[in-house]
Amino acid sequence: MSDHTPTPEWDDEPALLEELGRALGHDPSAVPPPDRVAAIRAAAEHMHPRHADRSEVAAQRRGSHRRALLTGGIAAGVGGVAGYLAARAGDESAPPAAGPPTEEIGFAGDAAEVTTSALINHTWGTELLIDLTGLAAGTTYDVVYETAAGDVTAGSLLAVADVVMKCRFNAATLRADVAAIDLRTTGGQSVLRAVLPSVQT
Repeated sequence: MSDHTPTPEWDDEPALLEELGRALGHDPSAVPPPDRVAAIRAAAEHMHPRHADRSEVAAQRRGSHRRALLTGGIAAGVGGVAGYLAARAGDESAPPAAGPPTEEIGFAGDAAEVTTSALINHTWGTELLIDLTGLAAGTTYDVVYETAAGDVTAGSLLAVADVVMKCRFNAATLRADVAAIDLRTTGGQSVLRAVLPSVQT
């Protein structure tokens, strides 16, 4: 009588492995690394006793093959979950990307309360970042860049009551060419004005 317990036949083993891999977050299309497969096969070879008869060896090989598949599926699944968790941890711990450098500027005028005002000196032009409140609701205002060559309109806004308006205005004019920025009514009246320091190109 053999001391070896017969290896059970698992008719639903592929489905079991697929379900296990899915539960572990494993991608079914992923292929285990060749060195891992070789190590599992080598371990399976050591599990066969040299004195076993051919039928027992064949049965054990089938069992070892199943165990290798199961072990590979678990290892790949756990590796996939670990990689996913590591990526998530890296994303959560990584500091936010720094934005472009800004130039703080100040507006004069009592028509509105300005909480943020800064410029971004782009290679393609100048961008104004401005947060403000208190303008006359329902009134349209134009943002004008003053240059030696004349005025350039960078955009406009429609004032809303009791709301902090977070606006961004752009124009193709380079920062070195902008001498001042005006917020004007459509009739041309200046309500906020920022005189800018000169900068080098």
